[in-house]
Amino acid sequence: MKDQKESVVGKKLLDQTTRRVILLVLAMLFSVPVFTVSTYLSEPTSYSYGLTLIEAIGPGSKGGHKVFDQTIALQVELDTPLVKLYVDDRMDNFTADTLIWEDTSVDISLLRDVEKEINTLDLDNFTHTFENGTTINQERIYLAVYDLRGTVKLQAILGIATTFLVCIVLGSGAMFFSKLTTDLVISPIEDMVSRVNNITADPLKAAHEEEERVLYEELADRDVDGGNDGGDDKNGNKEGPLETVMLEKTLSKIGALLALGFGEAGSKIIAQNMAKGDDVNPMLPGQKIISIFGFCDIRNFTDATEVLQEGVMLFVNEIGEICHGIVDRYSGAANKNIGDAFLLVWKLEDDDQIIDTYSGQLQAKECARVSQLADMSVISFLLLMSSLKKSRKMVKYNEHKGLNDRMPGYQVKLGLGLHMGYAIEGAIGSYYKIDASYLSPHVNMSARLEGATKAFGVPLLISGSLYKHFTRKTRSHCRQVDWVIMAGNDEPVKLYTIDVDLQKLELEDEQPFLSQKEKKIKRVHERIKRNNLREAAFNCQMEVSSAFESNIDIIKMRKPFGKQFLKTYDDAFKLYVKGDWSASRELFEKVLERRKEDPLSLNLLKYMRQFDFQAPEDWKGYKFFHE
Repeated sequence: MKDQKESVVGKKLLDQTTRRVILLVLAMLFSVPVFTVSTYLSEPTSYSYGLTLIEAIGPGSKGGHKVFDQTIALQVELDTPLVKLYVDDRMDNFTADTLIWEDTSVDISLLRDVEKEINTLDLDNFTHTFENGTTINQERIYLAVYDLRGTVKLQAILGIATTFLVCIVLGSGAMFFSKLTTDLVISPIEDMVSRVNNITADPLKAAHEEEERVLYEELADRDVDGGNDGGDDKNGNKEGPLETVMLEKTLSKIGALLALGFGEAGSKIIAQNMAKGDDVNPMLPGQKIISIFGFCDIRNFTDATEVLQEGVMLFVNEIGEICHGIVDRYSGAANKNIGDAFLLVWKLEDDDQIIDTYSGQLQAKECARVSQLADMSVISFLLLMSSLKKSRKMVKYNEHKGLNDRMPGYQVKLGLGLHMGYAIEGAIGSYYKIDASYLSPHVNMSARLEGATKAFGVPLLISGSLYKHFTRKTRSHCRQVDWVIMAGNDEPVKLYTIDVDLQKLELEDEQPFLSQKEKKIKRVHERIKRNNLREAAFNCQMEVSSAFESNIDIIKMRKPFGKQFLKTYDDAFKLYVKGDWSASRELFEKVLERRKEDPLSLNLLKYMRQFDFQAPEDWKGYKFFHE
C-alpha cells in the first residue's frame, strides 16, 4: 500500500511547531548571559596577589607597609570590597611584625558565610633553631576578608529573574503550542460541531446564516487584501486550503443543499435525523399545521414545452426565480416545483394556531399577526404578476417567433390561487426517494382555485377562508367573484379576486450583469430586508396593506378599478346572491358601461341569462361550479 500523502494540516502543524521550538531555544540561549552575575560584576583576580606581594616584600619593611596600604586602597573599591586585612609574620631578626586593617562600618561577625569571602596564603610556619638548641615554631598568617553581600543580592535577584524567565518561556511555549493546535485542529472541529448543531436546530436558518458569514468573511478579506493579486489562499498557504477548512465548507454546503432540497417543510425531517445517532429515518410522522397555500401555474405550458424544447428548463427557472424571490421577500416559502406549477406556503407561527373549543379543530387565531401574513401572501402575488410583466427576461419569450406562430399574441401569464387551511406537513415517499411536502384537501383547494381562474377570466382567485383574515384595507380592494360549491367540497366557498390591469405597466430598466458574489450579496441583503419587514409587520410597526398606496406598480395596475366601480359591482353581486336577478342585471350592465370587458360581470350575466334572469325557487345564493 502506498504511503498516504501528508496532509496540509500536518505539514503546517509540523512547520509551525519546529519554528516555535527554534524560537524558544534561541530565547533561552540569548537570555543566559543576561542572568549571569559576571555580566554585571567583574570577577575579583587580585585577592591572593595582594597578600602574596606583601609576603614577598616583607610586612615589616618600609616597602611592605606601602604595599599593605596600596592593597587596601585598591580592594575597597572592588564590587566585593575588602573589609579586613590581617598580616602576622616574623622578620629575620625573629621579631613579630603584625599589620591589621578593618572597615569599621562593617561588622564582620554579623556577615553570614555566604556574604563574606575569606582569603589566606598557604605558608609554612616560621621555624628556627638557635645554637643553644632552642627552637621557634611560629604560624605565619596572611588573611583578607571581603564583603560579598552585593554579589549575593545580585545572584538572588538574577535567580528569581531566571525562575520567572523559565516560567514565562514554558508558559509561552505551552500557550503557543496549544494555540497552534487549537487554531489548526480543535477550533475547526468545534466549528463543525457547532454548525451541525445549528443545522439540527433549524436547517434553513443555519444555511442562511452560513451564507451570510461566508460572504462577510470574503468581503473582509477583500478589504484587507486590497489589490493583492492573490496567488495564495487567504491562509497564506501555497499548497491549498487546509483539510479542516475544506471539511467546514463541505459541511456547510451539505447543510445548504439539504435545506434547499427539503425546503421549509423538510426542516423538521433534517433536524430530527441530525439529532439522532442511529440510522437515518426519513419516514417520520407528519404534523398538522395551519398555512396559507398559494398555487402558481404557467399558462399554455404544454405548447411552450413543444416549441422551446430544451429551452423550457431555462424558461421555467427564470419564472421560478422571480416567483420564489418575491414570495420569500414576503415571508413565504417555495415548496414544490411541479413542472409548470409552483406550490408556495406561508406558515403561521405556532402561537397563532389554536384548537377550537367547540369543534376541536385546529384553526388560525384572529390576530394582527395572522392578518399581516395574509396580506403578505396576496401582495406578493400582485407583485409577482407585475414583475413578470415588467421583466426583460420575459421579452424574449413574448417575442419568440415559434411561440407566436403557435399562439398568436403570446404573453407569459400565470394563474394564481390562494387559500388558507390545515395540512399535514411531513415526508412523502420511501427510502428510495422522499419529498417534504403538505397533504390536505386545502392544498388541493389552492390548485383548484388556480384552475378556476381560466373559467372566471381572472389571473387570481382567493378563497373566503383567507379573505376573512385580510386587514380591512386589503378587503376593500377585493371583489367577490362568486359563491360556489367546488368539486371535493360540501360547503360553498366564497371566491374573491383583486383586479389588475397589467397593460398599465412598462418594462423595467436594463439590469446590470451580476457576478456570483454580487448575486450572493444581493441575496443576503434581500434576506435582511425580508426579516426586517416580517419583524416590523408582526410587531405592528407597519401595515403590509400600505403597499396598495405606496407601491407604484400596484397603484398603476389598480388605477382603472376605482371605488365607485367596486361599489356598483358589490351592490349588483349582493342582489345576485339575494335572488333579485333583474335588479342585479341592471347594475352589472352599469359595471360593463365602465369596463366593457369585465369578465366577472359577463360571467354572472351569462349564468343568469340561462334562467331568463329569474332566480330558481331553490336558489340559496350559491351554485355548483364545474371545472
